[in-house]
Amino acid sequence: MKKRKTNILWMVLDLIFLIVFNVLFFSMAGWADHPASVWISYGFIHGSYVLFILTPILVAGGKGHETAQGYSLYTIGTAYFMIELVAGVIFILLHPADWKAALIIQILLLAVYAFALLSHTLSDEKAAAREQRLWQEQQFTRAAVTRLEAMQEGLPDKELKKLLERASQTVKNGSRESNPRAQVLESGMLYQIGAIQRAMFSQEEGSAEKETSIFLRMAQERDRLLRQND
Repeated sequence: MKKRKTNILWMVLDLIFLIVFNVLFFSMAGWADHPASVWISYGFIHGSYVLFILTPILVAGGKGHETAQGYSLYTIGTAYFMIELVAGVIFILLHPADWKAALIIQILLLAVYAFALLSHTLSDEKAAAREQRLWQEQQFTRAAVTRLEAMQEGLPDKELKKLLERASQTVKNGSRESNPRAQVLESGMLYQIGAIQRAMFSQEEGSAEKETSIFLRMAQERDRLLRQND
């Protein structure tokens, strides 16, 4: 119910400009015959306002979605509407008999707006995809470090604890980005952590140290693969 009421208020707010503009237009210019340049400008002004209202829909979350992308897209829509409003009002006031200049100029303004909006949207989508990929890649580092540090808690074997600390530090200091080749090794590293845990549960300290040493070699190999990719 509250959301419906909010939507209605937004619709009323959006209609204020259209109502005021049309009242001013028809009260001052009347319904008399106007040249095509006036009606072209009238239509483009309304069209730019509709695009201005629809701009937030291009952003996840709609109105009030406070992100850098949201503000940028909103700025593009606002700039286009304000420029078109000025250009349209000038043509309405001058009302030239030749309609070609009004049409060409306002089509060019629309083209610039469309280019800016689409290029910015594509750029943001590319950046968002990269952030998502980076977040997924970093999941390995988080999972490996968390499990290695958990095994160190309350561990009486000092040598094994030092090896585990070295292993977790090696992962922390390694690259947080990844690549397909390294991801195959990362799966094996997570499995290797399980082998360390199984050895510790069996209270086989020597075996746990051996498995940890294998993990360290795998971590070093991962770093080598990622350096090759640079």
